[in-house]
Amino acid sequence: MIVSKITQKAQTTIPRGVRDALEVGAGDELAYEVHPGYAIIRAARRDSEEDAALGPFLAFLAADIRARPGALSPVTPALADRIREVVGDGDFDPDEPIRGDVAL
Repeated sequence: MIVSKITQKAQTTIPRGVRDALEVGAGDELAYEVHPGYAIIRAARRDSEEDAALGPFLAFLAADIRARPGALSPVTPALADRIREVVGDGDFDPDEPIRGDVAL
């Protein structure tokens, strides 16, 4: 485990091992995902592929699951069959950009 100390001015140095692992340096930005008792630190990338809504949406889902764990339900065989009917069994890449119009 890598640790760093917080100064009187609430500052800290990001240890070299962490900077190297995140591939960040002077002038780069870090993003913090804060949870009760811990935080996740990652490099804040601003590339065009990043979905700005994904992080907040996943945080919302995590909070909802914590608040209402009984509301989760498994994917039943019937639901799995229905999903296959709608989308088929074809291979797809979830990271592939969506092309064309999407009807909602």
